[in-house]
Amino acid sequence: MKSYVSVEEAVRRYLDGQYRALTDREADLTENRDPECLHKFRVALRRSRALLGEMRDYLPEDLAALREDMAEVARATNPARDTDVFLTDLANYRTWLPAFLQPGLEAIRKDLEGRRRQAYEEVSALLAASTYRKLKSDWEHWLVADSDNQSADSGFSEKARKDSALKSAIERKVDRRMRKVLKRAKKMTAKSSPQEMHRLRIACKKLRYLLEFAQQETDDPRAKETIGGLKKIQTLLGDYNDAAVQLSRLRVYLETQGKLTKHTAAAIGYLLRLLERRQEKLRRKLLKKSKRLERLGEFWNSG
Repeated sequence: MKSYVSVEEAVRRYLDGQYRALTDREADLTENRDPECLHKFRVALRRSRALLGEMRDYLPEDLAALREDMAEVARATNPARDTDVFLTDLANYRTWLPAFLQPGLEAIRKDLEGRRRQAYEEVSALLAASTYRKLKSDWEHWLVADSDNQSADSGFSEKARKDSALKSAIERKVDRRMRKVLKRAKKMTAKSSPQEMHRLRIACKKLRYLLEFAQQETDDPRAKETIGGLKKIQTLLGDYNDAAVQLSRLRVYLETQGKLTKHTAAAIGYLLRLLERRQEKLRRKLLKKSKRLERLGEFWNSG
């Protein structure tokens, strides 16, 4: 860095950008109900919450409440995001089926459309609710806070008072997060459950968010290269997770077979077999690619 920047100042600067990314999408969420806008809205929340958690040793302790409020708002948008993803996937799944089975998915599509309308109404209500207004108010208050006027005893940990060098602080946090990712990756086997794969996926996300912060705030050349390699693993983990989630949801639909036409039940049964094969294919590919994570760890540690 060309000049001294404290950890809190750097985190505040980063979260200022995420706050703007969040608020810039409010209108589209209530008026256009754009799935991409909801995705970016949620990513801004996840990045912010992840960074506040990772760097909490260097931040005021009362920011833990802000982090929890971010989590609460994110959870409230889960149903809308879930239906967006399922509808997109369902359109792709339709092309996998023989022509005579494709109309069998129409009943599911109509059901999902109804759920999506309701979920986005809930998102609109959320943006007008006191929970979201409080989140924005507390977030804004911290963004404009003058950290230079805070005393050493204003809620900071002893570690933060002793060491606030930005680059070394970020490097230690990346090292710690990288170790967690590699530990999970080494445990992956042909028998790993979807839940275990999902936990690895979440660990990779947190590492990537931390690396994105490092790329923005330091001159470390390793960050960009590591992010690039991590994205490829995350894509596979995301595809695997999507297959696992949709398998679960389609099985729920099939369990209500008394309410489904035979045509719809046949389409779901055919699709389940295809998704099970896809899931296994992705699992094998992930096991082969797990060495890539080890190489990323080695590359990061080489610096």
